[in-house]
Amino acid sequence: MRFFINRSALMLPLAILCLIPAAAAAAPCINLPPSTLSIYDIRKPALEEVRVPAAELDRIDPGNGLGSRHTLMFTTTDVMTLFEIHHRPVPQADGAICDAPSLVRIGLGAGRRVAYLARAAAADACVHERMLAHEEDHNRRFNATVDRFIAQQNGDLQDGVKALKQMPAPSAAVAKARWEAGVRALRAAAAEQLQTQIRAAIAAADDGPTLAALADACGGKLRHLQDSRGF
Repeated sequence: MRFFINRSALMLPLAILCLIPAAAAAAPCINLPPSTLSIYDIRKPALEEVRVPAAELDRIDPGNGLGSRHTLMFTTTDVMTLFEIHHRPVPQADGAICDAPSLVRIGLGAGRRVAYLARAAAADACVHERMLAHEEDHNRRFNATVDRFIAQQNGDLQDGVKALKQMPAPSAAVAKARWEAGVRALRAAAAEQLQTQIRAAIAAADDGPTLAALADACGGKLRHLQDSRGF
């Protein structure tokens, strides 16, 4: 499976931000001390397992997270993004302020991770093991997608923070606010594209042959439970 980064979508929020008027007659910021951009993977936390009546699985709402629905299991993962900026205001000869952060950190990954299992599936040791093994395959695909995504868009985010670094401001407070708004916009655009790629990766894990093999697991116990929708 191949994934593509929509670079124009990622950079559009920053392009809009850069239209904000800078300090009057202020020159672009140049010859500033170096800055470091660190993009890191927020790894999924340990799986939370919740056992519920089978009928309740259809009513679970993943909210803003990603959900994967099976007859006897529903899994949800909250996609999380974080950022941190170590600001470093640099006064210019014309009175403007340029912000050359020593470090910008952007994290992409997962927050809470929950598997809701029908009680009947959770009560059978073999079925329980196979269902959680399937969820772990989702987890591996999630992590691999995040790692690949970070590698693919590192250059775009580097370009984004370079553009922010060139923007003069009338004060240190304004420079700080612009940086935070810009990084927040880049982070939001990246998160939206990351969710699209994760959905595709998880859908690939739930193809017909895989789900058929899962249903036939444990001597057909899982298929029987799926047919009965037992509690």
